[in-house]
Amino acid sequence: TILRLFNVFGIGQSPQMLIPELILSCLNGRIIDLTKGEQRREFNYVKDVVEAIFLASKTEKSVGKIINVGCGSDKKIRDVVNFIVDYIDNSLTPEFGSLNYRDNEICLST
Repeated sequence: TILRLFNVFGIGQSPQMLIPELILSCLNGRIIDLTKGEQRREFNYVKDVVEAIFLASKTEKSVGKIINVGCGSDKKIRDVVNFIVDYIDNSLTPEFGSLNYRDNEICLST
């Protein structure tokens, strides 16, 4: 069984990943450099991903399958950033566009 996990976030995550880095930056009154934020990603809480792994390991139907593990709802990075900034400290202004996209960045406009 192969499980393809979409973006996982939650307790214990590296502080260099988007969500924890943004939260820490907001708590410290500074904003991180960002791309334009047009990328779309599914963000999945670690507890839900662990449950999916557990369920896949317990069912015969998963044997030999490739299973996408996600929440089924994607969000623009820009929207995730704005949500976190507004929730923690709406006096901060995200610096969208201060970073270029990576050469291999996946940007889907839908």
